[in-house]
Amino acid sequence: SLPYAFLEVGLIGGILVFIIAGILLNYYSLRMLFMASRKTGIKDYGQLVKHFFGTPGSVALEAAMMLGISATLIAQNLFVVDMLSSFCKSTHLMDHPPTSSDKFAPFRIGTLLIIGIL
Repeated sequence: SLPYAFLEVGLIGGILVFIIAGILLNYYSLRMLFMASRKTGIKDYGQLVKHFFGTPGSVALEAAMMLGISATLIAQNLFVVDMLSSFCKSTHLMDHPPTSSDKFAPFRIGTLLIIGIL
């Protein structure tokens, strides 16, 4: 597991291992893609997958991409909601709902909107 690996090699060593592994994996993955593209004449990644793995491989690739993108968006939304709720609690922005006589209501609502957009 990653925590154990970092425990064994230390923080700097763990970061270096991640960087080196990322560079090597990226290099060899791209090299295989370029070789397959040169040999088949296919320039599109999706078409390469379909050529080598057929329709089931193409469907699996699209499903994996959609799942990865969806998971990323869900994680981003959870992060924003968590940060926004802790910000509201720490600044007491939503302790009471805004009323027409509340002169700070536009400030509170505007702050929440700006943070939500970011």
